[in-house]
Amino acid sequence: MSFTVEEKKEIQQADIKCILPNIDLSQREGGKESFLYEYEISDMIQNYDDAYYTSTTDSVFLLDIKELKDYVIGRGWEYRKKPTQEAINLSEYDYEGLTDDGFWYCWLRTPVAESDSGVRRIRRDGNINGYDAADSSVGIAPALYLNKEVKVKEGSGTYENPYTIIMNL
Repeated sequence: MSFTVEEKKEIQQADIKCILPNIDLSQREGGKESFLYEYEISDMIQNYDDAYYTSTTDSVFLLDIKELKDYVIGRGWEYRKKPTQEAINLSEYDYEGLTDDGFWYCWLRTPVAESDSGVRRIRRDGNINGYDAADSSVGIAPALYLNKEVKVKEGSGTYENPYTIIMNL
C-alpha cells in the first residue's frame, strides 16, 4: 500500500539524527564518543547526546532508540509490532511463528557502534538487541510526522482500536 497524493501532502519533512557506527565516523557531523551498547532502554540512551552522528532530512524513517523511548514507550504505547497478513503473504521468510496475531522482530535505525553490520532491533519479547542488518527475517515499522493540522477523529492507538485521523484535504 502506498500513500495517496493527498496523504503525502500531510506528511512533514523531518530532520533526523542518525547515530553512526564506528566504521562510518568519516561521515560524522558531531558527537565525541562511540554510542554505548547496553541492554536496558534507559541505559541505551545514556550517551545519546554525545554519540557520533550525522543528520538527514526525510519523510518516512525508522525510529531510533531515543525516539522509541521518548515518543512510544514514554507514552505507554505498545512498541512491539505485529506483521500484517499481506506482509506475511509477500514474505519469502517461512516460519510458523510468523503470524498476524503475534509480535515479530522489527528494526530500529540505531546501529551497534562496534559492528560494521549490526543494528538494533525490537525482539518479539520486547527486549532490544543488536543483530546483523543482512537478516531478512526482521520487519520494519516506518515512522513519520504528520502536519499539525491533522487531528485524531477516534481510536485509542491500540491494535484493536487504531487511530482514525481527519486530514485537511
